[in-house]
Amino acid sequence: MNTLASVLVTNDYLRELCAAYVSEAIDRRTYILERRRLIDEAVAGKPSAPPAIPEPFEPEATMMDLDSTMQLPRRMLAEDDE
Repeated sequence: MNTLASVLVTNDYLRELCAAYVSEAIDRRTYILERRRLIDEAVAGKPSAPPAIPEPFEPEATMMDLDSTMQLPRRMLAEDDE
């Protein structure tokens, strides 16, 4: 990969990293470490790997899904009847 292409790829990676930090997908420490790595690799002329940005977490169930199945223990239901 030539130098110009390497710089363009690094710029794209830095843009992705900044967007992930702004959207709070990564914390400040991860942002700083990944940014430093990308810049160091660009200065050294090494090819860069994409930044380590985790996939967004999507729970299998939401609270709305769980609400219909929640029940009080029988002991508490018995106390309400008294």
